[in-house]
Amino acid sequence: MDCPGAPAELNESPREEPGRKTAGELISCPFCLSVWLVTTLTGARAVRPEATRTVTGALTALTVSDALQYGVLHAVRARRPWAGPPGPRAHGG
Repeated sequence: MDCPGAPAELNESPREEPGRKTAGELISCPFCLSVWLVTTLTGARAVRPEATRTVTGALTALTVSDALQYGVLHAVRARRPWAGPPGPRAHGG
């Protein structure tokens, strides 16, 4: 790990082995990876629309879930600025 990034982001440098450096750069860069994923999903939608629709639906649900979790965290911090991230709850409420 090279340096801290945004929340839930890991910053790494690829290995210096021939052939792996380029692939490692593309995979370890969140902006590069997003372009590759969008391109892949767009091409897959042209070839296999039903399967791609299932995958994109799952990814959409995951994105909405993450957004809601961040929203709750910010609401808790706005109400109680001294509080850190919410911890695990005890059973029963």
